[in-house]
Amino acid sequence: MTAYSAMEALFSRMIHLERTGGGPSTLRAMRQALRNLGNPHLLLPLVVNVVGTKGKGSTAFHLSALLEAQGLRVGLFTSPHLRGYHERVRINRAPVAPEVLGSFVLELHRFLEKRGGFRSVFELLTLAAIQIFLDAGVDVAIFEAGLGGRLDATAVFHQDLTVLTSIGHDHADILGHALPMILREKLGILQPRQGELVAGPQRPFLLPLVRKLATFYRVPLYEVGRDLRIRRVTPSLEGTRIVVEGLLSGEYTTDQVGYHQGENLALALLASYVLTGNLPPARIITEEEGRFQVIRYGDRWLVLDGAHNAMSLQALRETLETFFPSPWTCVLGMQRDKLTPPVRRELARWPAVFWATSPGPPRGLSPGALIRGLPELVWQGEGSLDAVLHEAIAATPSGGVVVITGSLHLVGELLATLTASEKGKFLDRSSSKL
Repeated sequence: MTAYSAMEALFSRMIHLERTGGGPSTLRAMRQALRNLGNPHLLLPLVVNVVGTKGKGSTAFHLSALLEAQGLRVGLFTSPHLRGYHERVRINRAPVAPEVLGSFVLELHRFLEKRGGFRSVFELLTLAAIQIFLDAGVDVAIFEAGLGGRLDATAVFHQDLTVLTSIGHDHADILGHALPMILREKLGILQPRQGELVAGPQRPFLLPLVRKLATFYRVPLYEVGRDLRIRRVTPSLEGTRIVVEGLLSGEYTTDQVGYHQGENLALALLASYVLTGNLPPARIITEEEGRFQVIRYGDRWLVLDGAHNAMSLQALRETLETFFPSPWTCVLGMQRDKLTPPVRRELARWPAVFWATSPGPPRGLSPGALIRGLPELVWQGEGSLDAVLHEAIAATPSGGVVVITGSLHLVGELLATLTASEKGKFLDRSSSKL
C-alpha cells in the first residue's frame, strides 16, 4: 500500500468521528499538537488567512497567482478538493505529489497519536501543509479557512493579513442563521494588533460591524468599495475584465468567468497590494478548475461549477443568465448539510429541469433524498453521475447547456473520468485575448 492509499484509509476511519462530532468547540487540541511539534507555524515567513462564505477558494487562487507573478514562492492551502486530498496543498498553485502528502500525514499521525487526543482530517491536513510549506521554503503561506474562523484549525497563526470574502448563509447548524453572528465567527480568526484586514464587498448592513470588529481587534482595515472601487466588470466565456480605481487604478483581467469573479479579483488585488506594496500584474491566470468551467460538447455546452451554498448558486445562476438562454438542464448532487432553506429558495428560482445524483459517501445525499428535499423543482430523472449525465445531454436541445453543480466532489468525479479528448474541449482561457 502506498503512503497516499494508507492516508486515505486513515481518513476513512477518522471521517465518522468528524461527521458525528459537529464543529470544533476549542482549538486546544490543535494548539497542543503544534506545541508537540515545536510550533512550526511560527516559522512561516508571511501568513495570509482567507475567511468568508462565497469566493474563498477563488480569491485565494487569485492572490496566489498575483504574488507568484511578483517572484514570490507561495504555499496555498484550500478545501475541499476536486479529485484528491493532495490538491488541497499547493506550491505556486501546483498540487504536491500524492505520496508527499501521504508521507507527511502518516508521520504526523504516528507522532501525535502517541501523545493522545483526537485529530480531525482537516487538522492533520493543516499540520501537514505547514510542514510541507516549510520544507518547500515558501515566502508566503495562504490558508483558506475550512469552517467559520474563530475555531477553525487555521486560526492558530499569527497572521500578517486576513482576507474577508462576502458573508452569507452556510454551515448554519454550527455558525447560526443570523449574518452578523456568522460575520463575528468568521472574523474571530483575527488576533489583537496582529496583521491587517482586507474586506471584500459586503451587504451594506454588515459593513459597520466589519469596521467595529477591526477597531476591536486594533487591526488596520482596507475595503473593496472604499479603498479600491470597481468601476466596470466585463465577463466573457474566456474570462473577466475589471476596471478599478483607488489605491490601484487601471484594467485587470482574470481567466475566471462571471461578475462575482470580478469581485474576487478586486479583493485579491487589494490584498496583494496591502501585503507587498507592489503593483500587481494586469493579467492573472489562476488555472482554478471547477468554477464555471466550460466544455464544448458536440453542439451543446457543459458547465461544471462546484457551487454548494446559496450565494454561490446565485452567482452561478446570474452567470448562466449572462451567457446561455433558458431553460437549462441541471445535473444536481449535494451533501446532506448543504440542503438549507436559502439553498432551496435559490434553486427554486432556476429556469431549469433537473436530474438528481449524489456526490457519494460519506456525506452525499442520495438522489431520492435530494428529490424529496426539493419537491418544487422539475425533476426528470435520478441515478449515478454517468447515467444521468448521458440522459441530461440527450434531452438537451442543440445549442443548450447542461450544468453540473451542487458539490465540488461531484465536479471532481466528472473531471476524473473525462477522456483526454474531452478535456481538450475545455475553452483555453490561457490564450484569451481579453
